[in-house]
Amino acid sequence: MQSKYRLLICIGEKPDRHRVLAGVFFCRNSSRRSNGFAKCTPIDMRNTKNTWTPQRLAEWERTRARGKRRFIWTHGVLLWGGFMFVFSTVFFQHQVFGDVFSTQGNLPFRLMLGALVWTFVGYLYGRSKWQRNEQDYAEQMQSRNKNGSIS
Repeated sequence: MQSKYRLLICIGEKPDRHRVLAGVFFCRNSSRRSNGFAKCTPIDMRNTKNTWTPQRLAEWERTRARGKRRFIWTHGVLLWGGFMFVFSTVFFQHQVFGDVFSTQGNLPFRLMLGALVWTFVGYLYGRSKWQRNEQDYAEQMQSRNKNGSIS
């Protein structure tokens, strides 16, 4: 399946006729003009909220049924916070000591501090993601109820 949007690098004129040296646009209905420049309409990336598919709605309903606490701890703390903890620890160890498995410095303190920081940040990330998904879900359900297309 081919997307209706393409990434184009336009050199020449933007669609609003302001001269630019170069620009990168996500374009729809682009065409090549005779002078070789691409004529394209940039998409306003701030207003690209996609409608959720019925599968996405069902997936979020199953996630909601499991609960907010479980979502925050699994998606925020364990997945995101855990990844960031491991990544930042490995990166720091390699940058400072030249070896990932070096025990120089105060390794237990750095591990404890990193675990505390990334647990807290992961919790905030998971809570934020839950709230954003809940808001999007409510908007989707409201628009589906308004349109009369409940699936």
